[in-house]
Amino acid sequence: MTQPNSSRWAARWAALVGALLAFNGTAVVAQTYPSSPITIVSPFAAGGTSDVVARAAGRLMEQDLGQPVLVVNRAGAGGTVGIGSVTSAAADGYTLVMGGLGSVVFPSVVYKGRIKYDASRDLIPVGAVGSAPTVIAVRASLPVSSLQELVAAAKAKPNGLSFASAGVGGTLHVAGVLFEREAGVSLNHIPYRGGAPAMTDLAGGNVDVAFADLTLVKPMLTSGRIRVLAIASGERSPMLPDVPTTAEVGLPGVHLDTWYGLFAPSGTPPVVVNRLRSALDKIKSNPALGNTLSAQGLLALKGSAASFEAQLKKDFEVWPPLLSRICAQSSCE
Repeated sequence: MTQPNSSRWAARWAALVGALLAFNGTAVVAQTYPSSPITIVSPFAAGGTSDVVARAAGRLMEQDLGQPVLVVNRAGAGGTVGIGSVTSAAADGYTLVMGGLGSVVFPSVVYKGRIKYDASRDLIPVGAVGSAPTVIAVRASLPVSSLQELVAAAKAKPNGLSFASAGVGGTLHVAGVLFEREAGVSLNHIPYRGGAPAMTDLAGGNVDVAFADLTLVKPMLTSGRIRVLAIASGERSPMLPDVPTTAEVGLPGVHLDTWYGLFAPSGTPPVVVNRLRSALDKIKSNPALGNTLSAQGLLALKGSAASFEAQLKKDFEVWPPLLSRICAQSSCE
């Protein structure tokens, strides 16, 4: 039956009013955001790499945003505690997370069925901030001076050497599993609630080996409490020019660089995400960010939000099947 003219006009008027209200609401958000402090969650312990990157970015972003940017640490379960707290937070741009490859992508396999969120669906990438090469370090008292000697010692005593990581299923744990697989050895994995406490125990001689971000290793090198045997990256680090890459010493399959990026909860208004991306883009062109990160052994990433989204999509395609195979062969529990 044909709708009366009055009803059609009423429906059109309601639609127009709704559109205007939505437009005005978006305009108001765009004009007022941010109007209060912003929190960046670091999903690992204080002093870890995500914490370092979050604080470096936050200090610079608050200059552009005009509001304090606070960093809080919510560690546990390979970063899933902190990330889960953000996926369930209000999608208003005031609660963000500094996630990494191991805390954003890997849990989809390692913690499958045990986490209530899907990072590929429940997080919006704001942009990449930095990346860290993985190093293989040993306690100073361990009688090995090269990666080849470490492999020989591990083969001579299966499961006799312990290795520390920043948590179950993270990139540093996976680096250890890759090392075991490629070198044909078995180590005793000891997970920590972050890279910082793992390195503290390595320096204290409580564990034998650690797979860690270079930023965590750097402060302990001058004290002589640890030694770095190799860098699991495509090239040597300018900070450690005499340390060979894993490929140079015959283990090219042990190759793992970790990116760190800023994320917002899904549902965050596009105008808010764009405002955050604008602030992040500005700090990427600020030499202060690169200087701060490079002093910690990190590399500032200057790519666009679109390029980070493409990298994230690729990682969600490539890593889960590979990680499933790794975990099937060497338990990631």
